[in-house]
Amino acid sequence: MNFSYGRLFERNLGIFSFREQERIRRSRVLIVGCGGIGGTVAVMLARAGVEGFTLVDFDVYSPTNMNRQVGCFDHTLGLSKARVIGDMILRINPEARVDVHDRLLSHEEIARLMEDVDLVFPAADDFAFSLFVFRDARRLRKPALLVVPSGTWAHTSLILPGGPPPETIEGVPALSSYEELRDTMEIRKFKLGTYFYTVLGNWRIGYYRDFVEGEARLAQICPTVWASSALGALEVLKHLSGRWPPVASPRYWEITRDRIAVRKVNDLSLQTLLVWQRRIMWGLFHTPLAPLQEKLQSIWWNAYCRWGSFRERKRETAGPAGEGNREYGDRFCRNLGILKPKEQEKIRKTRVLIVGDSGTGETLAVLLARCGFERFLLTGDGTYEEGDMNRQIGCFTGTVGRRKLEVVEETLRSINPAVRVETRRGNPAPEEMDGLVSSADLVVPAVDDLPYSVLLFRSARRCGKTALLCMPSGTMGWVSMFPPRGPSLEKMLGIPDTDLGVLRNVMKTAEYRCAQYHYITEGDWRVDWFSDYFRGKRPLPLLCPVEWLLVSLGALEAMKYASGRWEPLSAPRCWRMKNGRISVSRFSRFISWHRRLGFVLFGSERGIRSHKLTHLFWKHLFRFLKSRQKQLGKKEGLVSPSSR
Repeated sequence: MNFSYGRLFERNLGIFSFREQERIRRSRVLIVGCGGIGGTVAVMLARAGVEGFTLVDFDVYSPTNMNRQVGCFDHTLGLSKARVIGDMILRINPEARVDVHDRLLSHEEIARLMEDVDLVFPAADDFAFSLFVFRDARRLRKPALLVVPSGTWAHTSLILPGGPPPETIEGVPALSSYEELRDTMEIRKFKLGTYFYTVLGNWRIGYYRDFVEGEARLAQICPTVWASSALGALEVLKHLSGRWPPVASPRYWEITRDRIAVRKVNDLSLQTLLVWQRRIMWGLFHTPLAPLQEKLQSIWWNAYCRWGSFRERKRETAGPAGEGNREYGDRFCRNLGILKPKEQEKIRKTRVLIVGDSGTGETLAVLLARCGFERFLLTGDGTYEEGDMNRQIGCFTGTVGRRKLEVVEETLRSINPAVRVETRRGNPAPEEMDGLVSSADLVVPAVDDLPYSVLLFRSARRCGKTALLCMPSGTMGWVSMFPPRGPSLEKMLGIPDTDLGVLRNVMKTAEYRCAQYHYITEGDWRVDWFSDYFRGKRPLPLLCPVEWLLVSLGALEAMKYASGRWEPLSAPRCWRMKNGRISVSRFSRFISWHRRLGFVLFGSERGIRSHKLTHLFWKHLFRFLKSRQKQLGKKEGLVSPSSR
């Protein structure tokens, strides 16, 4: 089968112009470390249309990578991470140019590889090694991406030439020798400066104690690793396309389990306090006061461990801890740096119903499997098409034409052979919903048909089940939990309480589609794409980093709900993405009331006939905006794919 670039990444063009997409296509990215963040960013960029990659990683996959690394499956255990990710990129885009280096390279060799790339992503497990890669990128005037996840906390920023370096953001000493920096970051007295991992990253104190003493690695969970990677990939696309200004140092994204915000170096925040504390601590260790400082630190450390253990005992929940098999423990042991065994066992036993095999549904199923969920009920009857390549996690050149649920089931079993997956061809009819929903603990409507999704949320409410909303569109979207006794989806989105036929009849009208103009103002849709969309000629534009970011937050909320460790984010509050910025807020009352007004105007056959003049207004408005966009494109030298 011949796969054309334009067909594979067509949905991107609802957001990027042809010229911007071409800039993305011609770019080359150097990724040093193809593990949890490096491999995930590489795959997202490949699905966004980047064609040039230089991959460096000497490591191979092990079972402990299964809980978060995009290329780790049963059949890839023991294989080179760089080669597996390189193969995935070529199965996404056969025209991609991928250079793989699966051996340990020196900083001098990596610096030579930087000469022909547009951006560098140091993502090695050895953070000291990555910091020296950042220094070489700075010396060669190459932009570099910073992504640092730990537990439920992470930082993401683009480090542009001339901007503050990663050491400034993280509070790490700028030593001249890599060996000296590596040894410094491994010693106990410097690791104690990371105590905020237990506060911001939600590490368990026992695991953190083992980490400080050198017996444990970073605690990491899939939703945080993928969310921070998605933000990183989005910042890379901003820079490569020139469409928007990226979040660049001294600004950075700070991610926690209940907040994502843009911070600035030395602003009024806890991170600034921690950075200065690290610097002061490092300075004191190089003065005659060092012995006294170490003694005081030792006293503080013992007291901190006792306090943390006491706090965890107070939070203990009733019931025995679940006894998982050894293989399950090996695959998801990194989760236990954050979750207790009994909380992980609750996740394992939670049954998830995902209705629909859209990109959101299948990606969420894979992420939940990497979180340790073992019981799935999946419905749908779609097959992969070329246009799914830009975002759907199971779509590769070898799966185009295959049923999506078959591929997803194979993927879940290759993550965890003990997973129990039940698939059902087609989505349930309205009269069958209650029976299917009643058999699940968590319901995820993941169909592209919004009126049908409304019925699923109503069914979950009737059956006393919690439902998860994850709705991406362009560079906007919402994620929230809907418990049975909370506000309804209709109230949050401004949808009337009518039957399926009326909902579909209204939503398919051009007039109602035009009322969704916030897709342009908040979702960064291109005007010509939106004008075709409201005529029913084009689908929703979707971008991989945006969709995977929202899905990652959905997986995080599912972990909160299933484990009982934290209170999930529930309506009327939500994760809201607007113009590529993510924050916790309430559902927009303006959008809700605007939609309600639309239903008042177009909610009947008479209303639709009476307001055809509205259609004429939108038609001429978008004709004007479209012609204006073409004129701007000519000034920029815009060339369409048909003329290339």
